Amino acid sequence: MKQLSGKAGHVAAILILILLPLIFFWQMIVLGEEPVSGDSQAVKPLGRWALAAEEELGETPLWCPAVFAGMPSYGSFIYTPSNPLDVMRQLRLWFGQTRGMRYYMSLLVGGLALYFWLTWRRRPPLAALGGTLIYVMTPYFLGTIAAGHSTKLQALFLVPVVFLAIDLLLSRRTLAATGFLAVAVAMELWNNHPQISYYAFFLGALYVIGVLIFDRPEAWKGKKLIWGLALGCVALLLAAGLVLEPYGSILEYTPHSIRGEGSVLDAGGEAASGAGWDYATAWSFHPEELICFLFPAWFGLKGGTYWGSLIFTQSTHYFGVTALLLGVVGLFLTRGVRRWIWLVLGFLVLLIGFGRHLPVLYGPMYHLLPMFDRFRVPSMAYALLPLFVGLLAADGIGVMMGDRIATSGTPAAKKKAQAPPALMRYWMPVTVTLGVLLVLWVFLGGAIADQIRSWGGFVHAWDASSLGPHSERILDALRTRPLDALRQGSPIPPALISRVTERMSMLRQTVTTGLLLLFLSALVIETRRRGRLGGFAAAFLLVALVGADLWIHDRKFYELHPKSTADSVLREDGVVRFLKAQEGPFRVAPIAQEPGSPNGFGTNRFAAFGIESVGGYQPAKLRAYDDLIRSGAIYTLGVLDMLGVQYVISDGNLEGAGLPLAYQDRPGEQGGSFVHVNPGAHPRAWFVRGVERRESAVHILEGMQTPEFNPGAQAWIAKEDYPDLPAVYSPGEVGSANVGLQESQYEVTVSGPEPGLLVFSEIYYEPGWKASIDGEEAVLLKVNHVLRALAVPVGTHSVRVWAVSPAREAGVRVSRIAALICLGLLAWGWILPRLRSRKAVVEGD
Repeated sequence: MKQLSGKAGHVAAILILILLPLIFFWQMIVLGEEPVSGDSQAVKPLGRWALAAEEELGETPLWCPAVFAGMPSYGSFIYTPSNPLDVMRQLRLWFGQTRGMRYYMSLLVGGLALYFWLTWRRRPPLAALGGTLIYVMTPYFLGTIAAGHSTKLQALFLVPVVFLAIDLLLSRRTLAATGFLAVAVAMELWNNHPQISYYAFFLGALYVIGVLIFDRPEAWKGKKLIWGLALGCVALLLAAGLVLEPYGSILEYTPHSIRGEGSVLDAGGEAASGAGWDYATAWSFHPEELICFLFPAWFGLKGGTYWGSLIFTQSTHYFGVTALLLGVVGLFLTRGVRRWIWLVLGFLVLLIGFGRHLPVLYGPMYHLLPMFDRFRVPSMAYALLPLFVGLLAADGIGVMMGDRIATSGTPAAKKKAQAPPALMRYWMPVTVTLGVLLVLWVFLGGAIADQIRSWGGFVHAWDASSLGPHSERILDALRTRPLDALRQGSPIPPALISRVTERMSMLRQTVTTGLLLLFLSALVIETRRRGRLGGFAAAFLLVALVGADLWIHDRKFYELHPKSTADSVLREDGVVRFLKAQEGPFRVAPIAQEPGSPNGFGTNRFAAFGIESVGGYQPAKLRAYDDLIRSGAIYTLGVLDMLGVQYVISDGNLEGAGLPLAYQDRPGEQGGSFVHVNPGAHPRAWFVRGVERRESAVHILEGMQTPEFNPGAQAWIAKEDYPDLPAVYSPGEVGSANVGLQESQYEVTVSGPEPGLLVFSEIYYEPGWKASIDGEEAVLLKVNHVLRALAVPVGTHSVRVWAVSPAREAGVRVSRIAALICLGLLAWGWILPRLRSRKAVVEGD
């Protein structure tokens, strides 16, 4: 046992951390298979666009014209470069398009960081291995992979690196530790998932406060506290400097996005800051679903099988009943205040996840904590629960390897053992009770599940929403009559019966598995308590149960497809080939309604082929454009005209609506597409005859949906905007235009006998664009709620418009300087001890 606790133990544990995930991800790494999800499919076309633009320009343009008629590339997370110190990004670039290898490398870095943290906290190798596996192999992470949330996964795997860096500074208080903490914080932020990073830093700050108050590390006592706090502030300032690339652009953009500014549609015409309460508290975890930490499929597991309180879910927050049991043992059978700090942090995470169901806590956090109101999905905080459970469980495994737990057995063991804690005195009744419950469930589980169904269980709100006017009668029958009877002449759709039957089966299976694992874990601990099982053997069996538990549930989210299927969104079809053959620039409006159609409004696939679209998917779109979509104005011909939509793509023939048919893909087949020409599409720039003032932005959006909206003749502005702007203008002429790549810059020649108002079919974004007339800077105006305009003087002029990002330019400079300082601190921390050692040797001679 001593040998396994030394170097051999560390080597064995690290090999398991390296090989176990490698085996798990083998199909993704070697065969190139991938999970297919809506989010992953949405990202790929934008990635293809960024790579193509970078190959031609040498860098990704500041403006992405491919989705929502244009939006910032850097500020909206479409493309986010980082500092050269971002080692994880360099690894991801090295492995290119092999998603499995990118996931594996992130897992490996996070796992090794957590393992080193635990062993540095003097946990035996086997205990550190068990605690690490609980975190890095938790099923939620596999659900994240299945959902295509790569940035979330990468951010989660780097959380242990942040806590390791925090603990190093708390114990050593050196310049090297300061530099390491700065880089660790920056690496976490470079993963571009602000919500996970926010939770990590919030909990890290509370951890520091708890340690300084209750544990009082030697390196921070007395006057050393001031020096330590100063080093911590330096680390945070350096981290802030490092992440100004790309976060300078992100901070510049956020106030103008749906994450930073409330909609005028929700505030009676006055924009409010932050995300609304309903938006921010979506996916709040209901306390009744806490039972899922023991039996993960109690409310179903994911997709259509889930019938709990969330809108829908793609994963589970379950991290293992054996892990939970070991966490309890570690909490009550070890010493030190750190375990209580971890318990408090874990309990706080649990309460945060309740969101709207616990407004007494979430409300003040939402209103008072900086940036907290920018996020939604409170239950996402549960992604960090396995970290604190893993830390406590590692202590529990360590207890198994010691002698405190033994209260009977050999005389030597009795003599060495301490007085048994209350937890262990009652462990035998706990084990027997779990065994009895397991037997009862095996024989009575079907009847209990049927009773739960009769109480109205297994039915979600969306089940009822698809049943039509007789939903109440159908659901009542589903709750009260046996399923066998429902299958005979029942009005209930067979698909719903099948879904309820599947949920009942999942309930029986999840409770059986959970009780079996609880019983086996308790039995191992009881056998160890009685001294009939060695410490290493007991710990090994418990770690094996943890691994088996996680492996079983991880596989339920590991649904892979051949790479050809995963890349289908990048494959050309007839519609794409037709559009690529047309002269540009132009935009398309995909409005297909058929489920599963590749041409729905939310598709990004046209970006992969350099085709501009007024639709798309991006979780941080511009607020003004989101208003246009939510109001319904985006679907009116007048708005499509002003956005330069030359082709409308649908799954039905729209010739009756005045849109001539230009192309039909797969005529006569299901899933075929129709491409129509919009004869009223405007060019990229035109002169209007006047300005019409509307009461508010809401009135502009409402008016756009009426026949009186004529964007070719008038520009609409809110009543209080631009008070000096004339109401009448002389129509001018737009001459030659030189459009730059990706619309990041272009020039146009204009002329007019009198002053005119030039409207651009381009999305208004105040900090992102500049304009000049004959080389003199001019002010861009916001018209029609989303477009840019420019007041042009009499005569012939050269107008230039180009994309800018002052925050990005400054951020790159500051980030490089911060990187040099961090490298200097790390180098000094490596050189200084060696200089001191050499000096001591010389003086000794």
